[in-house]
Amino acid sequence: MKAQHVHEFTVGLERQVFEDIVVSARYQRRWIGQVIEDTQLNTARDIFVTGTSQSGLPVDFGTFVVTNPNAKYVCNPGDDVLMYDPVHEVVLGCSSTGQLFPDPKRDYNAFEFTVTKRFSKNWQVQAAYRYATLKGHYSGLYFPEYGQSDPNITALYDFPQNDEIMGFTYVDGPLPGERRHVARIFGSYSFDFGLNLGVGLSVESGTPLAPNGCILLYGCGMRYLQPRGSGIQTPEGKLIKRTDTIFNADVHADYTFKLGGGRRLALIVDAFNIFNRQAATAYQQNVELEMLEFEETGAPTHPDYGRVTARSAPLAVRLGLRFSW
Repeated sequence: MKAQHVHEFTVGLERQVFEDIVVSARYQRRWIGQVIEDTQLNTARDIFVTGTSQSGLPVDFGTFVVTNPNAKYVCNPGDDVLMYDPVHEVVLGCSSTGQLFPDPKRDYNAFEFTVTKRFSKNWQVQAAYRYATLKGHYSGLYFPEYGQSDPNITALYDFPQNDEIMGFTYVDGPLPGERRHVARIFGSYSFDFGLNLGVGLSVESGTPLAPNGCILLYGCGMRYLQPRGSGIQTPEGKLIKRTDTIFNADVHADYTFKLGGGRRLALIVDAFNIFNRQAATAYQQNVELEMLEFEETGAPTHPDYGRVTARSAPLAVRLGLRFSW
C-alpha cells in the first residue's frame, strides 16, 4: 500500500503598479496522486438483491481491507470461485465481472486575481476574484454527500462500480465543494478625528446538486442516481443545478475616545449581511427513503426531496467596547 498524497502546481505574478497598489495573478492546480480507503469487492446488487455471484455461489459482504483503490482492480470470470470460502460458505470478493474501481480523481484548477491598496492617505482596499473548478468523484477525507467524517474509511469505496446500483457515483463531475466564482472586496477609511469606517462585500456562486439514493444498512446519500451537477427538481417542478449564490455585505464602524494618560475607549459596531439575504445553501438531494425505490417507482419517494434544508446566516449586529491603556 502506498501513502496517500496530493500533487500541486502553482505559478503567479505580482507587480507594484503604483507606490501603494499591488496587483497579482495566480494559477493553481491540485490533484490526487493516491488515496487510502477501506473496501470490499462484492457488488451491492449481489449482496442485497440476488444473493449470488457470477457463478451462482452465495454472496454476503466480502472481506474489508484498507488499500489504494484504483483502476487496476478488475474482476475476471471465475474469480469468485477462487475467492469462495467453504468454511463460511460465502464469496469473499469479486462477485461480478468488470472493472471494480476507477482511479481516484479530485482535480482542482483555479485562477485568482487580486488588487491590494495598502493603508495610506487614510484608506485601504483589498479586492480578489477567483474562478475555480473541482472535478472528480472523490471529495477527500470527508464524504459530504453522506455526511460522514471517517478519514480513510469512508463509505465511498465500500461497493465496486460494476453494477447498476452504484449509478453515477464513480463517474467524474463537479464535486460538492465546487464554487466556480468567488469575489471579495474590503475597504476602510480612517478619519482624523477618530472615526473608522469599513465595508466588506463578498459573492460566492452555488455548489452543484444531483439526486442521491440509498443503500440497505447504510442509509441515504451513498449513491448518485444522475450525473453529478445534473440538478434536482423542486416541489414546484423547477430544475435547479446549483444552490443559491451567496451575497454578503458587512459594515464596520468604531470611534475612539482619548481619556488622557494614554488611555483609550473605543465603541465598536459591526453589522453582518445588512441586506438580510438568506440564500439557500443546501437542498434535500435524497430522492428515496429505501434502496431501489426510485428505480422501481420512477418517481421521488422522499417527501422533502428538492426542499431547502439550510440557508445562509441572517442579519446580525455586534456591539463592542475596547479599553486600552
